[in-house]
Amino acid sequence: MIRRSPCEYYIKYLLVHPDGYSVEDIETTLREHQLDFPGEIVVRRMRERLKTPPIFRPHDSRHQPTFRFLIQEGIYYLFHPDKHMKAAIYLLRRARAKELVEAMTLSGDPPTFIVHRLKKMGFDFSEADLKKYLCFFWNLELVDRMEVGALLHMRIDAMLADGDDVVSRARHKALKRAAYNDPRMAAINSPVSPFAGVLNQMRYGFRPDRIDVVELLETAKEIATIRVVEESMARGPNAAQNTRDFSTALQNLHTLTDSVGSPDADLQRNIMNLMLKTDGKEVPYVHELTEGDHTVDVQPTDKHTVE
Repeated sequence: MIRRSPCEYYIKYLLVHPDGYSVEDIETTLREHQLDFPGEIVVRRMRERLKTPPIFRPHDSRHQPTFRFLIQEGIYYLFHPDKHMKAAIYLLRRARAKELVEAMTLSGDPPTFIVHRLKKMGFDFSEADLKKYLCFFWNLELVDRMEVGALLHMRIDAMLADGDDVVSRARHKALKRAAYNDPRMAAINSPVSPFAGVLNQMRYGFRPDRIDVVELLETAKEIATIRVVEESMARGPNAAQNTRDFSTALQNLHTLTDSVGSPDADLQRNIMNLMLKTDGKEVPYVHELTEGDHTVDVQPTDKHTVE
């Protein structure tokens, strides 16, 4: 059962709004903004729990009972938006920026990095703007990963439920095919790690920099080794074939690591070459080679003839 929604505070705002939105109206509004409707039962329970003051003036910030209610329920800034709240609402209406924020937060990227990527895409948002959005529209602290995955699938199902004519079936097929490449779905199905974040950035066209390729290869070799052991202990019909596949992948990873190399390995190799050139003898010092006749930068001293 889905218990809550990442946009729970926004749902509260719609439930207590003076315009008196019905549950169907709230669902339609959330679908239009590509937000997550947790279900009719959950929303009705939220409405029963929200007890507004007898005199409710949400747009009057000086009415004390209303002010205390809005602060207690965490929806004050939705009725009285500051500049950061206005920026968060603007971000909600920008589909590409919204998609990037949701995918990167699912990958565990910090707000500073997300803001940097947004600016690369041409969206000038601050961390305070982003935190407002993550509080009111995409609050992952309210749900677990299983619920987020279910809600994302429900988004797709709501988009597909359109009709049974030829055009609707074609749209259904196209949306279903496109959903497989949705970076948010890829993020929710990937472990929360820097590697998942890098993959999502590449989907948006960002070239990752400062990546330690050798470290990635070492991680891949560890995972491949574990999978070799796992498949060799399995009793399934494809266990032998899977063991061979992972063993081959592990061997290829070792070959690739040797071809890429690392600074530490290069330094060790150079030291070994230097030791081989001395035929096992101790490496002579500079003053032994020049008999003390050298400059500070280890260059031979010029010879002068005295007449």
